[in-house]
Amino acid sequence: MAVTLQVGYAGAVRGRLPHGWRIAASFDRTAGRVRITSPDTDDFSLDVDTSTLHQYGSHRTPLWGVLGDERVEAKYERGVFRCDAAEVPEFWLEVHLSQILPRRTQKSG
Repeated sequence: MAVTLQVGYAGAVRGRLPHGWRIAASFDRTAGRVRITSPDTDDFSLDVDTSTLHQYGSHRTPLWGVLGDERVEAKYERGVFRCDAAEVPEFWLEVHLSQILPRRTQKSG
């Protein structure tokens, strides 16, 4: 069952996409996945599997196919999954998993 997540300053998902694209987000409680897309384009899509957050840690991990052909880097620290792209300075994204997941599953790195 997927639930819509609040996007914005106080929301579980915060950030900015290039070209003024809007952000939409949902959380599939059964699969444990956060899905972030834009209703304005097919060039942006990100799935965050909450069962594999340990692979990110506080170091930057490259992700491909998230923002067109751009290299996006992600890290997970203190309950927040962060993404940005050096070549697209207006892009940044934070998923505040501490607002989504039960407290016992929020382990960093």
